[in-house]
Amino acid sequence: DINRESSVQYNLATAADFSRQFITGLVPFLLIIFLFTGSQAIATESIAGEKERGTIATLLATPTSRTHIAIGKIVALSITAMVSAASSFIGVMLSLPKLIGDNTFTLAMYGIETYLLLFVIIISTVLIMVVMLSLISAVAKSIKEAASLAAPLMLIIYIVGLTSLLGSSHVELGFYLIPIYNSVQSLTSIFNQSITLWELLLTGASKILVFFLGVYLLTKAFDSEKIMFNK
Repeated sequence: DINRESSVQYNLATAADFSRQFITGLVPFLLIIFLFTGSQAIATESIAGEKERGTIATLLATPTSRTHIAIGKIVALSITAMVSAASSFIGVMLSLPKLIGDNTFTLAMYGIETYLLLFVIIISTVLIMVVMLSLISAVAKSIKEAASLAAPLMLIIYIVGLTSLLGSSHVELGFYLIPIYNSVQSLTSIFNQSITLWELLLTGASKILVFFLGVYLLTKAFDSEKIMFNK
């Protein structure tokens, strides 16, 4: 009945609806790319670079727990990656009105709670990416080899990031246990303002588990003379 007359068309979508739909499809994908590239640029060089320069022996000779060294590496790399990701995120959000070319674009539908949830998901995602890339860097014998080993992971993450273009369909809760994929789905649902408590809890539990498993494996890598000194 609304669009019965072919010559008269009505658009019932509000400016918030239009903006939310555009952001939900594009921004999670861009965020995942920025988070990974920011992490990759520093994580692959961090441990493999020290092995290549021969300075890893000095670090391991200090009276410091290997676990503390592993956590220190991850925290330092995560802070640097977060700064890179934050600047990219702010730049994208500020440039969206120009990119869309529509004066009706708005961010007014998002409140402080939305940005807090985004902040939590972004931080946890960076931690997971840094852990995975640090493990690759620890196994690699050189920076070049670390970059080569990280290439398949980059391809997988890019493909997973593209799922945001499908929109928030509230997939089965079990999928929120899959690292990185749960980040994309959570970001999509947050931007769509449809995130549920269970989705957040499962995403958080998955990331905590993967983080501690990654720290454990990285500690074991630091304990291995064969891995650290390429024997």
